Amino acid sequence: ASPSPGSPGGQAHQTSWLNVSVQSPLKVNTLQAFPGRDDGDFQWADAERRRLETECRVHQLSSEELRQEVQKLNESCQLLQRELELEVRKGQLAEDRHGAEKEALEASLRNTHAQGQKDQHQALHAVKSSNVEKDRALQALSSMLIEMQIVVAELQKALAEQLSGFRSLTLAVRSLLKDLRPLDALQSQEKKLQELQQQLREAAKAFQKERAENSRMAGVRDAELEGMKDMVKRWKKETEARKQHADELSQSLLQASRKAEQQQRREQRALGEKIRDQIQMVKDVARVWLGVGASVVEPDGRLQKCRLRIEFDTWPGLLVWLDDQRSEWIGSCQLSAINLLAYGFASKAWNFCDAPENSFSVHTSSNVFSFVSAGDAEFYSILPVLSRLCAHVQGWPVMGSISSRAQLVRWHGWCKVQQSLRKRKAGNLLTFMLEKLHRPKRQEKAATMAGDTEEPKQINAQAMRPSGFKRLTAWSRTSATVTRTRSSKLTN
Repeated sequence: ASPSPGSPGGQAHQTSWLNVSVQSPLKVNTLQAFPGRDDGDFQWADAERRRLETECRVHQLSSEELRQEVQKLNESCQLLQRELELEVRKGQLAEDRHGAEKEALEASLRNTHAQGQKDQHQALHAVKSSNVEKDRALQALSSMLIEMQIVVAELQKALAEQLSGFRSLTLAVRSLLKDLRPLDALQSQEKKLQELQQQLREAAKAFQKERAENSRMAGVRDAELEGMKDMVKRWKKETEARKQHADELSQSLLQASRKAEQQQRREQRALGEKIRDQIQMVKDVARVWLGVGASVVEPDGRLQKCRLRIEFDTWPGLLVWLDDQRSEWIGSCQLSAINLLAYGFASKAWNFCDAPENSFSVHTSSNVFSFVSAGDAEFYSILPVLSRLCAHVQGWPVMGSISSRAQLVRWHGWCKVQQSLRKRKAGNLLTFMLEKLHRPKRQEKAATMAGDTEEPKQINAQAMRPSGFKRLTAWSRTSATVTRTRSSKLTN
């Protein structure tokens, strides 16, 4: 039995026959010279040789096509390697750019902080210098007031001495008037008395002038003292205002520096999370490339263990699940055909496993493939990689794709909470919390209102409502409005 023409053995067999027929045509011609051979036999040999030559040419052409396809695949692999190197270089350039931006931000923050501290120190120095000048002015004013008080005291003493001299003078005049005895000396005494009276008038006028001058000077000094007091109060207010402005300036600078530090911490935290996500994504890609443990849901509901992996032997890539024991293909799905990723209770596999938070489904236009990951680590690896590669292949994110690892962790935890509530048959989270807070249910509250604590009773809302009132729903309100409109039209 000869091998089939398409098999490798058949190709080798035909190639060997072709080599025999092409390289040794003389042998076939020598057969024609043998005696005892019929012409039909030789014609059959020639026909067989021609058939073998044509088959050999066909196989040579097929081998050349295969060689060309292999060459094209090698060229595509080289192009993919060059693209990968370009992506790596771009990632390095992006990291260098992020580092330069980070250094520039740190330098600008340090310059801003130093400038703010410098301005604050200058403002505080100006306030301190103004306070020192005001203290000096206050000391000069206080010394001036003390000197003025001393001058006023001396003037008061002089006024008291003048008053005492005037009294002694009046006493002397009176004694002289009493001692005037001789009549002939009366005229002379009268002249002296007139002179003394004139002197007394002049002394009284001078005293009044001096007293008026003293009162005027005292008023001027009081006015100057009041003005100085007002100026001191104004200076105190200005000092307090400047001090408050300096405190506000320092507080604003401190708040600005704190905000800048918080913004820098947030940016550093976001950059660190992004770098960690990228590093984790590289690790997950390598892990998914080798294959992660999972179970595929068969049409009859059975779970078959498999290994999920992504292959790029043919563009645009395949999601492949292999048999875990025999390493044979079970199925595959092109990344460009995926239009929805559903996970958790949104997938079709959650009802066939004990951990619905690790289940997900891949939807295409024609089929739905459901899987259950072997654990949390496999689930955290396959979904971000699948989402990122689908977005890269299709040019836009697929519905239900995961944008970050933090989003996947939050969703995974919330799915666990829903699973625990479903196991307890506690309804939603709000109902469960109200039950744990020992809030009475509607039945118990109705029984308490009715006064019967033994058996909860149903309260009839129609019986409690007065007979004259009518419960209006959305439909009844609409119908009543339509009726009124129709009646008004008929009346018009």
